[in-house]
Amino acid sequence: MTPTTFPESNVIFRNPEDMTPEQVLAIPAYTGQIVGGNCDGQKVVIVAWKPEANDIARILQGAPIYMMVFEGLPPHSLSTTFPLK
Repeated sequence: MTPTTFPESNVIFRNPEDMTPEQVLAIPAYTGQIVGGNCDGQKVVIVAWKPEANDIARILQGAPIYMMVFEGLPPHSLSTTFPLK
């Protein structure tokens, strides 16, 4: 999968100082706050990943989608739609 821009993108995350651009892709993202509901006021970062044909084939065969987060696991979710609409 490849990180991709989307209409709500308002920032690009780049590699940390201790890593090279070859180690970490630039990732378009949306940053903002949740308005309303039980998470009102919480800061949120949303990124979009575009699956390649081989990813789609694997998903259709029931393969799981893996998410890797460095240095811990903050609250998160996966979706196929922009979750703030």
